Amino acid sequence: AQYSTISGGGPSDPSVNPTTTNNFVTDDYGTIGGGGGNQAGNDGGAVDDAPYATVGGGLGNEASGGVSTVGGGESNTASEYYATVGGGYSNTASNYYATVGGGYNNTADGDSATVGGGFDNEASSISATVAGGSGNTASGNRSTVGGGYNNTASGYASFAAGSQANASHDYSFVWGGDWVGGGSAAARAF
Repeated sequence: AQYSTISGGGPSDPSVNPTTTNNFVTDDYGTIGGGGGNQAGNDGGAVDDAPYATVGGGLGNEASGGVSTVGGGESNTASEYYATVGGGYSNTASNYYATVGGGYNNTADGDSATVGGGFDNEASSISATVAGGSGNTASGNRSTVGGGYNNTASGYASFAAGSQANASHDYSFVWGGDWVGGGSAAARAF
């Protein structure tokens, strides 16, 4: 790849497999700051289909979308144009402009979707957001889960937070608590 940079780091497994665990830049203008076993670019054969990908460091991270970024952490993937993973472990940003701030096993696979952190959260639709917590899903377009545990916002522009809240109607707003949860009754209802 032309105009690429690997500033430091090395193989993630120098004693057993030093060659295949090095840092690799496979597309033009890609950058890796350090760490080991990281990849910037998609390794698709052409060097110009995922340019400007960046991995700051960490272990086993992959920025395979054009202008995508993984800041650090381990086993994180930013696989589409302008996707970003800040850090953490085993997080994935897999659509245009998708972002995962950090945490563990979070997925932002909707266009412009965001997961702030926590673990086992997913923002799977256009502009869907999960702020944090665990086991939360924002699957409606422009839906939001504010945090908590095991909440779902599946209606358009719906909001769920607390524990086991289910905002399945468009524009609904649901709080759940005491592990009981609750669901939306109608569109535009609180």
